[in-house]
Amino acid sequence: MNLSRLFVIAIFGALVISCSSKEEGKDLKYPSTKEVTALYKLATSEKYEDITKKMASCKDMPAEYVEEIQNALKQHAFAIRENKGGIRDFSINDIEAFSDKGEYATDALISVIYNDSTEEEVLFRMVFEDGKWFLR
Repeated sequence: MNLSRLFVIAIFGALVISCSSKEEGKDLKYPSTKEVTALYKLATSEKYEDITKKMASCKDMPAEYVEEIQNALKQHAFAIRENKGGIRDFSINDIEAFSDKGEYATDALISVIYNDSTEEEVLFRMVFEDGKWFLR
């Protein structure tokens, strides 16, 4: 391997390591199963205004942006009803917490059973802000 190729690989490796901000450790915050369940139930409800109030990405955003998110949520819910008959049940398989750029966050792995008897695992992301868990 020539020296220039080795240099490029070393620089790329250093960039990947320095750009990775996902920190794992002992001082992480974990939501309770009850908190994950409550937020997932809200996220899959048709209470679009309530959902966007619990979305960190909608905080301090213009009303037009929030309305676009609400419309996207409606379209997603409609597609699930039309294609799968809606959600019958769900269960939380795992909750993994991490710190991302100093922000506490978590990924919950959720198994969803639809009314057409199909099953899917979804990654449900949450973030901890102002002493509460929000949808990411």
